[in-house]
Amino acid sequence: TTFGSYAQARAFALTRDGSGVIVAGGVANSAAYFALARFDEDLELDPNFSGDGRVRLGMPGCGDEELLDVATGTARIYAVGRATCGGLKQGALIRLTGDGTRNTSFGNNGIATVNFFSSEMEATGLVERGGYVYVVGNLGNACDPYTNNFGSCRTFVTRFNRTTGVRDLDFGTTA
Repeated sequence: TTFGSYAQARAFALTRDGSGVIVAGGVANSAAYFALARFDEDLELDPNFSGDGRVRLGMPGCGDEELLDVATGTARIYAVGRATCGGLKQGALIRLTGDGTRNTSFGNNGIATVNFFSSEMEATGLVERGGYVYVVGNLGNACDPYTNNFGSCRTFVTRFNRTTGVRDLDFGTTA
């Protein structure tokens, strides 16, 4: 399927029941947006997902958006990504219902955000456990495992309430 110029697929996940595949990516141009597509068992776009099998989501005032990982749960889909907002990379956790519509009670109209105040941010994974969604990744402009250049690279783990999208600010702190 196509989402337009500069589109890239970055991650995929099998649906919980094994009946399809969710592919996540983004379009990084002047009309930047997050992109998800769901394919059925025959690898055809699933029309039960947002009407045409594709979902496009944007963050107002931001650009260079892309999804970096995706996970499926029972009747819900999570995708984690980043967008450039005011020159900084901002993390975005998106929650959709099984039919591809935004879960408007999650975060701000289906998107929970976090600003790590870094010029670079790469989410490398997410998992849903208990009442939370955990996001793991790297911050910094020198996180290149292929060249062993880790310069100012820092790893992060953060968690969000899976129902509301509120970031758990007590997670990772000590008493």
